[in-house]
Amino acid sequence: RNGTDYYNQGNYTAAIMYYDKALLLNSTDIIPLYNKALALENLGRINDAMIFYNKVLAITPNDTDTLSNVGFMLEDQGEPAKAITYYDKVLAINPTDTSALYYKGVALEKLGNKTSAALYYKKVLDVNPSDAAALSKLNLTYNNANKTETAKIVNTDQTALIVVLGVFVIILTSIIIINIVAKRTNRTSNIFTEGEHDSVSQTPFTKESEDTEDGKWRGV
Repeated sequence: RNGTDYYNQGNYTAAIMYYDKALLLNSTDIIPLYNKALALENLGRINDAMIFYNKVLAITPNDTDTLSNVGFMLEDQGEPAKAITYYDKVLAINPTDTSALYYKGVALEKLGNKTSAALYYKKVLDVNPSDAAALSKLNLTYNNANKTETAKIVNTDQTALIVVLGVFVIILTSIIIINIVAKRTNRTSNIFTEGEHDSVSQTPFTKESEDTEDGKWRGV
């Protein structure tokens, strides 16, 4: 058995032992360096994995596989902005790299920039029109955008309705109050005209109001 066999079996610790043996013979061999970084990442040892990815990049700065993997790892760790810097490095080398294009779109979407994300999904489809993942993402992005716009319209309509109802209630209340005042005035006038000086008990009017509440894909 060798490191690759153990790696494929998911025994990353045993695989690392073989990669270390290879590195003792040649510390600048990018294959065991890269594979060890992958194994460390799978073990959740992110900082150690970054060290070995950086060793690969120190030897071959334009290694797009390594740059992409660092981007993937950072994105998985909840750092989409940092991940984008690595995807951009890949795209500077190869503007049609569908993996970097796709994951830059995903990272932008995580940052809330859905419009830019959609542009990158489109770029993937420009390179590979049959890319199902990019097509699905693009459709979801547009659907979510449409839902947002619909919600805005509904909220606007609800606000307008509340304003109209509020004005109606104010007008109706004003009419009621005017009628009440008029009735009281007429009553008082009649009492004094008839010479009756007994005090008149007036029950205060109360208005009860109710507040209405509105109610990883890894590339192709």
